Amino acid sequence: MLESDHRGRKITSHGVEFAGRCYMPENGVGRIGVEVRVRWMPHHSHEIDLYTFRGDRYLGRAFLSDEVTEELRAKVLDDRQEHSAVLRRALQRSGERRRDRYLPATEPQLPVQATRMTKEEALAELARTSRRTPAAPRRREEPYQPLTPIPVGWVRPGQAPAPAHPSSEDA
Repeated sequence: MLESDHRGRKITSHGVEFAGRCYMPENGVGRIGVEVRVRWMPHHSHEIDLYTFRGDRYLGRAFLSDEVTEELRAKVLDDRQEHSAVLRRALQRSGERRRDRYLPATEPQLPVQATRMTKEEALAELARTSRRTPAAPRRREEPYQPLTPIPVGWVRPGQAPAPAHPSSEDA
């Protein structure tokens, strides 16, 4: 059940660094500098198991250091849920604005738009949508120029090779 990436890690004074977090071994006293292999259970990021790197002998567990309090964790989760609800409401509003509405008709005729708005409403909505910064171009307009100059003897693709030195042809 334990996963491993088969990489060697060292126990330091901060513990064992894994996945951008530091874990303190339960029996880490006197083991600074020991190379270990980390194994973990998926979805259980609060603790990992440590094994010697060479002999694959079990050294014990390591627990997440500087773990947050339950109150702060609950606050972060509530903030995530609130942010998600705001995004859901914005998506629903954008779907309602996107829909075309037409006036009812009892006889065959060309459809007539039912969405009516004032000039101020239209300009205000355009101002809200135009505040977004345009995406950066995917390619640069100018050709690539290396930081260091290209040596004289090198030939670029699409260029004819430079002629040999005239002094060597005369000899």
